[in-house]
Amino acid sequence: MNNENQNTIEVKESKTGHSIPVVDGVHLHSSYNPTKEAESFIEKFNDQLTENKNVLVLGLGFAYHIDRLVFQMKRIWGDDYKIMVIDPLLKTEELLFENRTIDYGKKVLIHSGLKVSEVYDNRDIVDFMSLKPTVVPHTASFNLFQNYFKSLMSFNAKSDLESIASHVEDPEFKKYLLGFGSKSYFEMVNTINSKSEDWNKWDFLILSLNSITSPENTAKREQL
Repeated sequence: MNNENQNTIEVKESKTGHSIPVVDGVHLHSSYNPTKEAESFIEKFNDQLTENKNVLVLGLGFAYHIDRLVFQMKRIWGDDYKIMVIDPLLKTEELLFENRTIDYGKKVLIHSGLKVSEVYDNRDIVDFMSLKPTVVPHTASFNLFQNYFKSLMSFNAKSDLESIASHVEDPEFKKYLLGFGSKSYFEMVNTINSKSEDWNKWDFLILSLNSITSPENTAKREQL
C-alpha cells in the first residue's frame, strides 16, 4: 500500500456547495464549481472516447470528472463500456464515499492505495491494460502525484519465472515454469527453441504464446 502518512488530506466545500478534497494544500477540484470544471475537462477527450469504450483514469479525487465521463460513455456506448480508476491514496477513496453518494455499478472499477508494483500484480488491472484503454489523466491529481503516475505508465514488469509462476493457478504448469530455475521468460523461450525436438505440451504453449505476442506479429495485427 502507498505510504499515506506523508500526505495531509482535508475536505472543503466549493462555492456551489460540493465537497472537494484538498491534499497537501492542493484542491483536487475547482473551489467554485467542480461539476462545471469536470464537464469542460472531459469534453477535451470526446474524440478519443468515441473511438474507445475502455478508459483508464489516473486520479480519483471526489470523482466529479468520473461522473461526467460516465455520462459521456453512456451517451456514446450505452452499457458497453468500462472505466478503471487508479489513485495512489486509499484515504481519498474512503473520504469520497463518506462525503458523496455515488454508485457506478460494475462499469467503474476503482483501485486506490496500491504501490506501482502492486498494480501490475493485479490480474484484473493487467487484463484491462491489455485492452489499450484511452488514458485520461485527471490534471490536479496527476500534477500532485507525477512521480507515481509516471512510474505507473513506464513500469517494467518482472520477467523472472518465479514472479510469473506466482500468478499461475494450474499446479502442473507452475511446476513446469519453476523447473527452469532462475531463468527469465526470454531465456526460457531460448532454451525451449534449442531443444528442437521432444517438446511437451507446455513447450508448445509457450512457443505459441511467444509467437502471438512477439513485437513483429503484434505490429502486423495492428495494421489489419
